[in-house]
Amino acid sequence: MKKYNLIISGRGFWRICLIASFCLGLQTLEAQSGKKAAADVKFADRLWYGGSLGAGFSSSSLGGGLQGNIFFIGISPMVGYKITPWLSVGPRLELQYYTGRYKEYGAGPVYKYNVLNLGAGLFTRARVYRQFFVHAEYGGIQYSYPVSVDYQDNKIETEKDLVDQMLIGGGLSFGDVFASEISLLYDLLSPDDSVELPIVFRYGFTYRF
Repeated sequence: MKKYNLIISGRGFWRICLIASFCLGLQTLEAQSGKKAAADVKFADRLWYGGSLGAGFSSSSLGGGLQGNIFFIGISPMVGYKITPWLSVGPRLELQYYTGRYKEYGAGPVYKYNVLNLGAGLFTRARVYRQFFVHAEYGGIQYSYPVSVDYQDNKIETEKDLVDQMLIGGGLSFGDVFASEISLLYDLLSPDDSVELPIVFRYGFTYRF
């Protein structure tokens, strides 16, 4: 008699969890649709908007004795739908621009690169107490990063990598209709061999959250 084993990886498990939360939200939305006419609630009335901004500098090195500096700036718009006054779901986009300059020790030409990183995800957010909220998000972002130097064309060669993220954490919202917020999230899909901390700090703004 054959035995079949079902193995779900950590990444697949969190995908299933987030999809399940969206399915639950859709079921709740369907249950509320019959009451919509009586309550006279428009779809747009349940929407809220938000986003975060980011910028920073960092130093970096590249093979062949190159040292350089990197500057980045990013924007991440999001739209939430209030299934209930305290539970929301929605999409989040991410756009990051990186520019870097490298140079050999002492002398030599300056090698430059400019890349644009794009990402998208789905989130579930719940208010738990006053300004406190919990946040779960699954998404992916396509990173471009420097790997080598093309000495003939005097430029930095880059490669692309699609990175999955499963973020979970919480934050605080300050304000009423227009509000600012801070959040601290942990990436459950961060590779064990990565030297980057699996922690994401965000500062942003919301409207009607």
